[in-house]
Amino acid sequence: MRPRRRGTTARRAEWTPRPALDECSLVRLPWGMVKTTNIRALKDRLSAFLRDVQRGDVILVTDRGRLVAEIRPPTLEARAADVPERKLRYLATEGVVKLGLPNRAGAYRRSGVSLPDKVVEEALGWTRGER
Repeated sequence: MRPRRRGTTARRAEWTPRPALDECSLVRLPWGMVKTTNIRALKDRLSAFLRDVQRGDVILVTDRGRLVAEIRPPTLEARAADVPERKLRYLATEGVVKLGLPNRAGAYRRSGVSLPDKVVEEALGWTRGER
């Protein structure tokens, strides 16, 4: 053990936890609560936050003050298979695309035009070119 120098004292760094308001804030909206938390607080209290989400709250997760994730209760519309369909419906409401009829044989009128198979094959070959 080394002797201490004269006039110096050993200092221990005191740890003080940050106030909870720095780690988490909440806003009450008509449909529920929206809480904002950082990643560290989310990791420390994940179970409590998930219970809040089960009650209908929304959790916004930030990393160094920048929003990086949103945790909310699952809905039927949030299925992964439904995402392209929702995007198409949105584009249709904006007038960017026009949606076709449902994919059922009875939904389409039968065309009165009938071409011989050879003509159809030649037209497709000309359209496709050499592949």
